[in-house]
Amino acid sequence: MFARDCISVMQNPGASVAAVSEAGQWLMVLLYGGTPTDTLSHLYYSHYYKLLLGHHFQAERLTLSQGAAHYHALCVHLQVVEWESLGHISLEPCHLGWQRIEFSFQAKLMMQ
Repeated sequence: MFARDCISVMQNPGASVAAVSEAGQWLMVLLYGGTPTDTLSHLYYSHYYKLLLGHHFQAERLTLSQGAAHYHALCVHLQVVEWESLGHISLEPCHLGWQRIEFSFQAKLMMQ
């Protein structure tokens, strides 16, 4: 999957949750310098291993896990579609990584 294909999925209001998750994870692989054969899990492991060998381990410098990337992609998809349409297209936030808490929305906690 090419970056432009992933971006098209993220901008598509009719994209499925699975397609958005896959596109978002692939974009994360590209952002972290991965190759077309890499997976987010592989990058996470190799980055973790390199940090362990360093002098100062900083967990916040790790790449995103697959679960975190899944929810992040869903939240980004929701925001991109609504911003691009200037609010004319409204997606259901509860299906895209958000939960209603009283009168507002918050990002769902990651899978455990």
